[in-house]
Amino acid sequence: MLTLPFRNLVQKTAKRALQSNVLFRQKSSKGQPSESTKVQEAALNENLFLVDEQDKVVGRATKRECHEVKKCGEILLHRAFSVFLFNGHGDLLLQKRAAEKITYPSLYTNSCCSHPIADVAGEDEETDAMGVKRAAQRRLGFELGIPKDKLPLEKFDYITRVHYKDEGNGQWGEHEIDYVLFFQGDVPVNPNPNEISEISYVPREEVDQHIPTLGTLTPWFYLILKHRLKLWWDNLDKKMRLSRQLCKQHIGWHFKTLWATKSARKIEDTGVKKLLTEKGIPVVRPEDILNDNRKPEKIEVVGLKPKPVEFDNTHPNWHDRVLLTYKDHNVLLEGLTQAKILTNAVELKQGLPDKIVLKDSKEFDKRVKDIILTSHVFDAQQVTLPKVKDPNRPAWNFPRSYGISQERVIKLLLLNLLQLVENTSELEVVKQRFVADDSHFCYNFEKSERPIQFELKGDTLLTSMKPLSPVNNQPTDSLDLPDISPIAPTVSLTEENIYEIRGIYPLNLKFSKSHPHTIFVPHVESEVKNLYEEPVTEPQIFGRSLLKTFTVAASYAKEKYGNAKILPQPVTVQCVHTNGRLFHFGVLQLNTLDLEDGRVKNVWYQTERISLFDSCGYKFGRPVLEGYNSKVIQYLNAFYNNV
Repeated sequence: MLTLPFRNLVQKTAKRALQSNVLFRQKSSKGQPSESTKVQEAALNENLFLVDEQDKVVGRATKRECHEVKKCGEILLHRAFSVFLFNGHGDLLLQKRAAEKITYPSLYTNSCCSHPIADVAGEDEETDAMGVKRAAQRRLGFELGIPKDKLPLEKFDYITRVHYKDEGNGQWGEHEIDYVLFFQGDVPVNPNPNEISEISYVPREEVDQHIPTLGTLTPWFYLILKHRLKLWWDNLDKKMRLSRQLCKQHIGWHFKTLWATKSARKIEDTGVKKLLTEKGIPVVRPEDILNDNRKPEKIEVVGLKPKPVEFDNTHPNWHDRVLLTYKDHNVLLEGLTQAKILTNAVELKQGLPDKIVLKDSKEFDKRVKDIILTSHVFDAQQVTLPKVKDPNRPAWNFPRSYGISQERVIKLLLLNLLQLVENTSELEVVKQRFVADDSHFCYNFEKSERPIQFELKGDTLLTSMKPLSPVNNQPTDSLDLPDISPIAPTVSLTEENIYEIRGIYPLNLKFSKSHPHTIFVPHVESEVKNLYEEPVTEPQIFGRSLLKTFTVAASYAKEKYGNAKILPQPVTVQCVHTNGRLFHFGVLQLNTLDLEDGRVKNVWYQTERISLFDSCGYKFGRPVLEGYNSKVIQYLNAFYNNV
């Protein structure tokens, strides 16, 4: 509640009452025409970002549309921010919203709260919340008159996001993903009377006494103050957003507890029922309207419920001939060697084809590191992680912990890395690419007189306007397939009697970008398991890459060339296989669909598994990324730009 120039003076004098520490108070404007109202009305036409519950932008709408409470109580979910401005001594600036504000007028709140604007350049950037920081910089200048050069973006600390909803006065309300930003520094303040009626600085030690004197607070400020602000404030110099204590606590749990407590409160008797009865207005219980008291009518049973389908030889899809299948959660017993036999594929050399050329990536290595930290550490979605198992103590029941699931880590990492590569590639290349998610591929064939079907999911498939050019024109008839005898090449494939023979390539070939380019394969260790419950080995991971790539290429070739065995034009597909840290890159040139013919063979190239980093996580309360390897982003860039 004290500004920096007066701190020493006031400490030497008698302590004043808390209400006397207001630094600015707007003069009354009774009887005067309000220009503020016109300004507030004009602001309702600004376009805001509509988001889903994961804070993904799904559209835009005006500020008016985002804050109107519909009859059903629905309010559009949109993106916002709340700035907490501290001076050099750690005192927090609070403001009282002007009486002309359309939402929550004349209520005390934090230093500055507003929204990134969709029509303002740069405020849509999501990396390290830079767009929100730019919006905060702009809004602090408008509301508090702080010059832009006094608010460098790098001094804003992005703490967390808060999802809340409040219906306000029933006409105007809030439903926001609210970014919490901290800024500390001694800056000049010149409040805008159209926005703010009072401001005051509050020291940490006086906040508990001062807040009750302010009356009703804005709902977002009340929630943050009640649950986390004091904890962050106490650790202002320690960057509490990165501390171990903050990371161990789940703010969403506290918000849910708050709502549960509020909903359990008893309804107070307001005397309205008595007043309405005296005026002759009937009062009915909600149960009498909501509960259906009608007596059930008797109905005539005309038949019996059909029996559930049994998974035996009475099933409509039962076949006496056993089908061998390979699906997403499977790995081959003999790994890559067995996969080569099944797909009639050989390796001509170690490594990738010569046409895959790596380029320097220093210009965006920093952005890659930010993506890694965002995916592995900073993401807000927390779930119960799989049980921890120790081979040396198989019966030990370890406590379950919360964190970011491996499936989400891989999804976020691939999505953001792919977007980064796309943003740094030539426009003509980007125009030829298309990304398809959650596709399904199915290819069936016979091997050693046994029917086999690969049913695999293409979690992320990159397609192109033109097929990839062949990477090899050397003859393959002199190259021999591996030999795993006396083990059969179909060992560890799943045997099924209930099945459908299908051939599926998910994209219509009339679509201009239907040609497969690169398949991205996630390796979620809790889902991909060895048949004999032993750890999945590296050769088995390599074999999974080959089978995934072969299924995509073969289903496409079958759709395009029909029953042709030797393909008129080879089909080339690239593969990126990752568990979120280790990356494996492969290229398959499909020359033939005749997997019994030893003259023409398919060609497979691959790298070893490459580590994107050595470790990423919290150490002593700070996020640490160690052992970053730029080779991965170089390979991704080369794959994306390959034609």
